[in-house]
Amino acid sequence: MVKRSEHTEYIVVRFKPGYRLRRFLILLCCSVLAVAVGFWMGAWQNQHGYRDAEQASVALKAELARLQARGDQMAQRIVDLQRGHGIDQQSLAQARHMIEGLQSQVNSLKSDVTFYRNIMAPASGKTGFQVQRLDLHAGSGDSQFAYRLVLAQVGDNRQNVRGVVAVNLIGTRDDKKDVLPLRDVSTSVQQLGIPFNFRYFQDIDGELVLPPGFSPDEIQVVAQAQGRDAARIERTFPWRKLMETQANVGQK
Repeated sequence: MVKRSEHTEYIVVRFKPGYRLRRFLILLCCSVLAVAVGFWMGAWQNQHGYRDAEQASVALKAELARLQARGDQMAQRIVDLQRGHGIDQQSLAQARHMIEGLQSQVNSLKSDVTFYRNIMAPASGKTGFQVQRLDLHAGSGDSQFAYRLVLAQVGDNRQNVRGVVAVNLIGTRDDKKDVLPLRDVSTSVQQLGIPFNFRYFQDIDGELVLPPGFSPDEIQVVAQAQGRDAARIERTFPWRKLMETQANVGQK
């Protein structure tokens, strides 16, 4: 036999028709509203992100254009500097060439001044008729040479001195000693004795061509003055020394 409690409790629930439906609808509206708000927020953020990206793209394009323009300026600057460097090098080479030419002229003038001073007032004390010097320069060909013989009357030059001078090339050909007069190797000399007549000095210049197989050793100059002060002067110039003198002058 089941015993019942003496105190029984009852719960009274108020019945509300449509309550569950309204709650469902409210939850559905909240969900839709939340989805709509989320979609709107996402769209808003995407729109702002797109604007930021677009602004950043515009800024980057502007910076790229500025850098490209700067690069073009620098490239043009490099071209200008290279061009200027080439012009500077050309100007420097021209200036050096001009300086060398002027230096050569100065050396030539100094040599001429010394020559004239020695004629008028010789430092060595030797006076009278002299074979002053002989210069030899290489020509356009291997066997072609330009020569310049200077005869001078040093110190006492109150009167003219006249006479003839003979020039001979002494060397070897076919292992034998050979002597060639200047007229045989120079087209400007037609006779053995070259006449001279001067008071201070006289230049005898021209070109000579060495024949095949001939090896020069020295040049012999024999000058014969005529008249009251007749004198015979002989001077020999080593070929090698003449060529060394030419090389030394060319290096100055």
